[in-house]
Amino acid sequence: MYRLDPTPEFWATVTVRRPGEGGHSDRFRARFMALTISAFEGYDLASPEATREFLTEVLREIDEVEAEDGSALRLTSAVRDRMLDAPHVRAALVRAYLESFSEALLGN
Repeated sequence: MYRLDPTPEFWATVTVRRPGEGGHSDRFRARFMALTISAFEGYDLASPEATREFLTEVLREIDEVEAEDGSALRLTSAVRDRMLDAPHVRAALVRAYLESFSEALLGN
């Protein structure tokens, strides 16, 4: 039996390609909240402001992310803001979310 969850959440692997590193990439995990289709359609992901708002709403937790000193980072508003201010990290987060829902977003 399927139980409808009004706010499902899921983990996804986020692959971040470092700028200027010749294709070098790093990975971490992120837990996202799944938006309904109508809520998702309310975001214009071509707009930097709307993309930031979208990620602020859906990003719930991070794992396998370290500070410069090697200590593990938790998702706080300061960490989230720093991540979303880096264009390559922001793009990777959006890509991970969308890839998780590619079939659903296409109506399959």
